[in-house]
Amino acid sequence: LYTDTNKARATVEAFFGQAMSTAADANLVVSRTRGVLENPSPAAVEAMKRADIVFDLASIPWLYSQATHDVLSSGTRMLQVLASEDAILARPPTRFVRERVELAEKLFNRAKTLKLVTQGKGLTADFTGRKPMPQFGAVVHPGDWDSLTLGMCNVFPKEDSVEGQVVVNGTMFLIPGYQFICNEPTTLTYKDGRVTKGEGGSDAKILERWLRSFNDEKMFVSSHIGFGLDPRAGPPPIPNDIAGWEAMNGNAISPAGVSVGYTQ
Repeated sequence: LYTDTNKARATVEAFFGQAMSTAADANLVVSRTRGVLENPSPAAVEAMKRADIVFDLASIPWLYSQATHDVLSSGTRMLQVLASEDAILARPPTRFVRERVELAEKLFNRAKTLKLVTQGKGLTADFTGRKPMPQFGAVVHPGDWDSLTLGMCNVFPKEDSVEGQVVVNGTMFLIPGYQFICNEPTTLTYKDGRVTKGEGGSDAKILERWLRSFNDEKMFVSSHIGFGLDPRAGPPPIPNDIAGWEAMNGNAISPAGVSVGYTQ
């Protein structure tokens, strides 16, 4: 179990106690609280690479980091536990959600393109040759990664393939600056895989300012598109429950860069 000094002690103790009760050789590594996407210490990474499974109880995510790649490449399974205690109790892993997610995976594997229609606007994407990523809040195979309380399936479009428009009319998670439910729809126009225009009110301006703040043109490229599949996830979700919005049954996840918008 890997955690930091900012994580609720009760959550850490609950997971550690449960691990001990299985007679597993459980080890708890506590680190200083790091920044977003900052690698854990080399010593912690080496310990995780030698484990069968890691419960990532850090309070700050480090998913898109070199350390994550190194740990998973070693064959270690990793389950992120970023969700709140209320969310963990509300949406534990279930066979029902897993079956729905795995069915979505099979359907994506039979396809090469998708079309997403929101409020009369259409967006198409080509993911030929790219495997979908099913997530049902558990890790089964060596090298698996998942996040507790999730229930969704995503695909990863070719970087220049996304075309058309999508209407973001739900939530935006613009980490770490803004997290809010849209007051009015924001229409994003894609051309050759990139967001070329954002139209709407003040929310659209916030999104554009956030995307440009990184001074990185890759922020305007769609990273993944998918669908929530867990009927237990809202609406409305538990406060500050990002995974609840992602997993909400029938919602679409349509990020530019790492921003996430939801459409009904």
